[in-house]
Parts: sequence; structure tokens; C-alpha cells
Amino acid sequence: MHQVISSLSERDRLVVRLLDRHRVLTTHQVAEAAFPSIRRTETRMGQLHAMRVVDRFRPFRATGSAPYHWVLDHMGACIAAWERGVDVGQLGWRREHAVNVAASGTLPHLLGVNGFFTALMRAARQRPGCELGGWLSAAEAEAEFHRRYGQGYRPDGSGEWAEAGVWLPFWLEYVVPSARKAQPLRDRLAAYERAARHESAPRLVLIAFEDRARESEARRGLETWLPAATAVILPHPTQSPADPLWLPLRPGADRRRRLIELSAPQVWRRQAAVDEDRLDCGSAAGGRRERHWGSAGDDAPWESTNNVAADDPQDRGDDPWR
Repeated sequence: MHQVISSLSERDRLVVRLLDRHRVLTTHQVAEAAFPSIRRTETRMGQLHAMRVVDRFRPFRATGSAPYHWVLDHMGACIAAWERGVDVGQLGWRREHAVNVAASGTLPHLLGVNGFFTALMRAARQRPGCELGGWLSAAEAEAEFHRRYGQGYRPDGSGEWAEAGVWLPFWLEYVVPSARKAQPLRDRLAAYERAARHESAPRLVLIAFEDRARESEARRGLETWLPAATAVILPHPTQSPADPLWLPLRPGADRRRRLIELSAPQVWRRQAAVDEDRLDCGSAAGGRRERHWGSAGDDAPWESTNNVAADDPQDRGDDPWR
């Protein structure tokens, strides 16, 4: 194993950590997270596959062929356990469990959530002053939710987006037609409201859809005093969830905003004084880590994901979608 570890770059080890925490990524998502081009992703992932660091599968499609989907293989699980300081048994990895995700009905939802965050990772790597400070899986977000509020709820994920020193923590709800949660969106928002009712600056809730009609239908029946916004998120070679896709979930919302714009208190002000009192964050303190909307502080389990060392200086000049 040590010979394999010594042959891995920091980029390779990032891929191992992502697959350990988030189970499965497509080739496109691996490229967004860590590589400068699809071609280099395919080449390196093929090499890691030969070393049994990663395994792969293609889900069945009635027409055409699906891209490779990547999971940890035995050597990758050993490396993940070694990095955590535990043995593979404690990691909970089993090969059959890793590949069973291929036939799981939750695969489209899991890929949608993971693609949301890998698109932000790509944006952070390509845009100066931007950073994805953390990405928690559903299980990790559930633990963070309980730590923060002392209540049980399982968000689809959690993260913290930064631009120009302003940090915006958020919870994510990701809606796909084939993998609905048992709870309607109204009930899910109620869970956040119960948890955050004593906070003066509740954390932003992002609700992502995969089609405009479903977003429009959902918005007609949703009301909340929380800072919450909806968007339609689709794979795109240049667009990401950081872009002006977000429509605040409040009366009179008239335009879609960039993700970081949702950190501004004036976005959420309403005529009702009671709502304004609950949501007004006040003036933000200056400094490099200016935080908004219920940041968990420096003790939160954020892990920076966009400081990936380039394996090849020529990588910077590659077309990322070639």
C-alpha cells in the first residue's frame, strides 16, 4: 500500500477523500472537482482504476450509454482509512456496498447533490477570490444540524461559499422527480424554522430543482420567514450555483441573484417589522472572514476543497471541457 500511496498526487488523494465522504462521482464531476480537462480526468482515473484505488460502473440506460461512475475500490478504502487513522473495518467500507449504489433508486438524487457541489468547486478554482470552504454530505450535515440545534433533521448537504472575504453558510435541499423525500418541501422548511426559531441570524436554506416547471409549482405553495431561495441547477460547462440563478423565497422577489448576494441583509427585509427584526443581521464586521447568516464559526467541520496542487504546470492552459 505504501508504494501506491507514494505514487499518488495531492489531487489523487483529494479524489479518494471525496469518494470516501460522498460515495460516487461521475467523470464529469471528478473533472469539476480536481482536474483541468475531461481527457486528463479519464486518463488518470483509468490509472487509479488499474491500481484498484477506484472502481467504476455505468448505470443502464434505455438509449445511449451513461458515463463512468466512480466509487472507492479496496486500495482506495485502505488509503482513506490510513488518512483517517483507522482500519478499513472501522471505515465501514465494503466493496459490495460501494457498487450497490449503481442499482439504488437514490442514485439520481445523490448525483444531483454531488454535482451541485463539484460545480461550486470548479467555480472556486477558476474564479479569483472564491472558495468553497466546506462540503458536508447528508450524513455529515445531519450531525452538524444536531450539533447546532439539538434536533434531528437530515439536510441533503451543507456548505459555505466565499467571495472576496464574505462567507455564506447554507443548507441544501435538492429536489429531483425520481427521488422525492417523504416530506413535502413545506414540512422540510418547517423543520428548519423550528430549529432556527431562537436565532437572530438563521442560516440560508437553498432549494435546488432540475426543471423550471417544478420550481414554479413549488414556489406557489411555499412561505417562510427564513432566508431561503430557489434555483434550477443543470450541468453546464461554464455556469455554476454561484451564478445569478437564485430567486429569494419572499413576496415581491423580482430578480435572480448570485449566490453571494444572498448574504446581504437587505435581500431579506420585509415590510413586517417582526420579520425584519428576526432576519436583520446588522452591519457586517470587516476582515478577511466576514460571515453572514448564522455561520457556525471556526469550530465547524469545514474542509477547504479548492486548494488542489496541479500535477502538471501545463494543466492551467487546458480547455476544461475538451
